Amino acid sequence: MRIVLASASLARRELLQRAGYTFEVIPAGIQEPEHCSDSGPAAYVAHVARLKAEAVASRVAEGVVIAADSIVWHQGQVIGKPVDREDARRILERLAGTEHELWTGTCLWLRPEDWQLAWQEVSRVYMRPWTKAGLEAYLASGTWEGKSGAYAIQEKDDPYVELRSGSLTNVIGLPMERLSAALHMLTLARRQLTKEPQALTARLSQLEKEARTDPLTGLPNRRAALELLRQLLQPTPTRNEPLVVALLDIDDFRKINERYLLTGGDRVLAQLGQRLRQIVRSTDVIARYGGDEFLLLAPGVDSQSAQAFIRRLQESLGSMSMPLGPSSITVTASAGAVVLGPACKSSDTLDTASVLEKAAQALAWAKAQGPQGCALCDA
Repeated sequence: MRIVLASASLARRELLQRAGYTFEVIPAGIQEPEHCSDSGPAAYVAHVARLKAEAVASRVAEGVVIAADSIVWHQGQVIGKPVDREDARRILERLAGTEHELWTGTCLWLRPEDWQLAWQEVSRVYMRPWTKAGLEAYLASGTWEGKSGAYAIQEKDDPYVELRSGSLTNVIGLPMERLSAALHMLTLARRQLTKEPQALTARLSQLEKEARTDPLTGLPNRRAALELLRQLLQPTPTRNEPLVVALLDIDDFRKINERYLLTGGDRVLAQLGQRLRQIVRSTDVIARYGGDEFLLLAPGVDSQSAQAFIRRLQESLGSMSMPLGPSSITVTASAGAVVLGPACKSSDTLDTASVLEKAAQALAWAKAQGPQGCALCDA
């Protein structure tokens, strides 16, 4: 099957080449939109990746187009590509000694069927503090040019940055683990197009499920949860029940990663996903929002019962002992929630970005209280 990379990125080319793919390059050549402060990093990279895929797909008669967009997300802001050396210095000094997220949106567009498969992936990266000599040498090398966040990670023993969680190839430019699986599935689906229509439908359904599921926890991923939230926010004559939208953040999760390393942190998240699925109601939706954050959608919970509802969930979660190595640990979570009444949900001005922004603010208040903090606000 013909493969077209909709990117001029040398790093992305090298990743595909090392994976053994034969492909051609057709850069999208689009003007990337400005990031809107109301949208999170996942929504932005998904949007831009799709724009790139669509631009190249219109020029491809047959084959699969691979498009991707990556951004650095640091303390609630996008860190773009430096415009010059001094801008690179400013960015690197800002990132030094802190952890940030690298988000990549990937969109596969199969022609001529116009099937689309998209997902977003996040990796957490720590940039070590710079020495004055080290920073000057790095700036002089020119490695920062054309790079989001003004850096490019090496595959092992990188002197400047350290992968804390997620995919390394995602930080380099393409999440190759999921991309390889998706390309394989699309190839099989294409082969069976005429022979086994039912098998094709099943495979496409499986691809869509994988694109909406977090592979570590088995919970719905951010994309799936946001789509459902948009549906729940749509006013309808028959939907007049209240809704609680809550963000849960694992207390002191960094300490777990530091003590038990990334594999230990991943095991905790996997067990946590199973536990959350067990303790929420059948009408609730619990999804992995990103990193150690989870998103809860609880229809039918009003402002009078919301705090007690969240507290019961926190207590149930905190009562569980998780085996980890030779010992076991107890995990707690802080929660910030926004309560949407029927009248509020019928407002034309209500959208996912504003609701999640309020939930994030409530979570910040909750975390300021200490472990198992809980804070609510009205929309």
